Amino acid sequence: MPKSSSLDSKPEHFSQSQPEQGKITLLNPWLVKAVVAMVFVWAGLLAPVNVYGEEKIDVLFYDNYFPYSYEEEGMPAGLYVELTKKIMDSTPLKVTYRIYPFKRAMALGKQGTGLVSGLYKTPERQRYFDFSRPYYTENIALITDKRLPETLMQTEFSSIKGWRIGLLRGMNYGPAIDNALKNGTIIEDRVDSDLLNYKKLKQGRIDGFVIDRTSGKKLINDNGDETLVIHPESLNTRAGIHIVVAKTIKNSRQIISQIDAALMRMERDGSYQKILDSFVGNDGRAAK
Repeated sequence: MPKSSSLDSKPEHFSQSQPEQGKITLLNPWLVKAVVAMVFVWAGLLAPVNVYGEEKIDVLFYDNYFPYSYEEEGMPAGLYVELTKKIMDSTPLKVTYRIYPFKRAMALGKQGTGLVSGLYKTPERQRYFDFSRPYYTENIALITDKRLPETLMQTEFSSIKGWRIGLLRGMNYGPAIDNALKNGTIIEDRVDSDLLNYKKLKQGRIDGFVIDRTSGKKLINDNGDETLVIHPESLNTRAGIHIVVAKTIKNSRQIISQIDAALMRMERDGSYQKILDSFVGNDGRAAK
């Protein structure tokens, strides 16, 4: 965060007594310079690190979420990265892009080290983050084996009981999954990537795994798999994807306003849809 250039109030021990009437008090110029220097040092120590508009702010992504957010040759890549870069290029913000494991990116974001891109909005996260408008909407689905009995294939997710379901560590999938976990109707099996869940399903170690519908289709198609399918009675859950700013960052709401304005301009001029189409084609769902 850029450093603040002034203090809201002057420290009490820097206050000066009023001169007696009829007398002029001259201050030693070297003393004045020393006091001013101390004030600026103090301001630099106490102010947030990345105040809006001055020095660069990190934008943090998380890895292992192909094709949306992943690491490629040491750099962030994926749909969320491309959309975020286009958005940030249209703001006055000066940014750098970094990628970490999910938990690390979240921890740094909470500390105010940088903005985090690619998050669902949850009540817990709203306690410490301000959220942009959603720049993408994920359609959450359940991938399972198409050779299941027809009765199970037609069962609504809320009625599924005793299934071991693959999830990603640290990820929140919305109320359908939250309620099933809370009620104990499904058994969670958390891993670090969708690919690991895919392999575990192929090995019969889980009964299905939850994934964004577009990612699921791509995963099945890329592996030429004809045995896995999106469960027809799937979750019907749509989850908005946001850029977030820690509430502790000075001017966090101003940063969010700049991001939202840039996103709306992209939606109007067609550049948003152009990026979306280049990644997911007709499967993409613009976040509104």
